Amino acid sequence: MEEIKIDELLCERYRNLVTIEDLMEKDDYNENDKYEFEEEIYKTIYNKDDIKVLLKCEDDKALRFLKVLFQMKYSIKIGKEYYVKREDFDDFFTHHLGQSIAI
Repeated sequence: MEEIKIDELLCERYRNLVTIEDLMEKDDYNENDKYEFEEEIYKTIYNKDDIKVLLKCEDDKALRFLKVLFQMKYSIKIGKEYYVKREDFDDFFTHHLGQSIAI
C-alpha cells in the first residue's frame, strides 16, 4: 500500500491550477507566464489525466487516488471512469492538509 502526503507542495500545485482557471475567467491570463499546468487548464471536473499531472504520477497511482476519493465520497464514477469536481477536490485538500492518505 502506498501513501500520498497531502502537504503544502501538493496544495500549492493545486492552488496554481485553480489560480490559472480564475485568471482565465477574468481574461487576466498571460500565455507567456510559466505555469505548471498548460494544457486544458480551464476545467471544473478533473479526470485521471489531470490527477496524473497534479500528483506527478503514473496511471495506476492516479486511478487508485481517484478510487480513494470515491470511497471518501469526494469523486463520482461514470461507467469505468472516475471524476472529481473542483469544489469537492478543494474540500478534500482543506480537510486533509498535513495527513497521509493510504492508496
